[in-house]
Amino acid sequence: MKILIDFTQIPLKKVGVGVYAMSLLKEINKIKKSEEYFVAVLNDDYEVIELLKESNVFKIIYLKKIFRRLVFRFLFEQFYLPILILKNKIDVVHSLHYSFPILPMKVKKVVTLHDMTFFLYPNFHKKINVFFFTNMIKFSVKCCDEIICVSEATKRDVFNILNVKKDLREKFVVVPLGVDDRKEIVLNGKDSNILLKHSLEPKKYLLFIGTIEPRKNIKSILEAYSMIHEKYLDYKLVIVGRKGWHYDNVYQTVEELKLGDRIVFTDFVTENEKNNLLANCYLFLYPSFYEGFGIPVLEAMSFGIPTITSKISSMPEVSGDAAILIDPYNVKEIADGITLLIDDKFLYQDLVAKSLKQVKKFTWNQMATSTMKAYLE
Repeated sequence: MKILIDFTQIPLKKVGVGVYAMSLLKEINKIKKSEEYFVAVLNDDYEVIELLKESNVFKIIYLKKIFRRLVFRFLFEQFYLPILILKNKIDVVHSLHYSFPILPMKVKKVVTLHDMTFFLYPNFHKKINVFFFTNMIKFSVKCCDEIICVSEATKRDVFNILNVKKDLREKFVVVPLGVDDRKEIVLNGKDSNILLKHSLEPKKYLLFIGTIEPRKNIKSILEAYSMIHEKYLDYKLVIVGRKGWHYDNVYQTVEELKLGDRIVFTDFVTENEKNNLLANCYLFLYPSFYEGFGIPVLEAMSFGIPTITSKISSMPEVSGDAAILIDPYNVKEIADGITLLIDDKFLYQDLVAKSLKQVKKFTWNQMATSTMKAYLE
């Protein structure tokens, strides 16, 4: 069987969906099944190309980086990708990020749906993206042969929002995401000076990781921190992530609350820098309004870092009993959670142990194995 994985949808800076996509390739490479794998990749994605070149599992289909632009990417996906599928006699094509070739073909289509935020929170996205992805998700229910949802919460949202008929529900499969094995992670490499760069002391800062956008609820983190920071002057707040959209109010909130010298914005960091920041933080904050899965929660817990996250969408599914669950719309609950974890050392250590136990339920190997099973089905 010939399988084509479309990697052209994945951005150069690998966060969220990018981490998922890279992990899928790495694990398929380790498993080495008898199927023949093709990967369509843009020629400026050197990280992926290097991985593919070192493998004897994948055949590479190179494409020009011009297809990163939305219009050209659409043209590639809908018109040129079908040509590649026919030319290489592909049996299954896997689209990693919502959209897929709509044209009717004999090839079987698999698509991954990460969340339903375009339906639930359209105000958090650009209008053109809302139009494009909401329609693509609707088409996927009708046109795709297998639909991968990254959590039970995402599958439930798809069923409820689109009123999916019972006869179509059979092609949905839940494939949870995973986390890297911390034994393999080196924390003293070339990027280990990230703490020194930002004048941070180990276990003396609170941490958030994610794109700076409204859905991540960073403003509430800042407001909660402002309620407790005078009592806990030893603890700074570190915000890790690139600017997304509608981020101005985050920086305005910092100014209004006069927190300038207490907040550290790192922008995008390397994978090793991120791991160093996670391993050395005191607690992790992730009160997102909505997540299809919430990889950062799992990553924090994999280091045994007590976490405060939301009690809605997929986050309880990921964190289990290993985190403090709060109402993301209630700033005081976030502040109380921070106070509790700083003051109650017994609770803190209990969550450390529960976190390390919970993450064992989620591995990239399990994710890849389940995905490959979906190909066979």
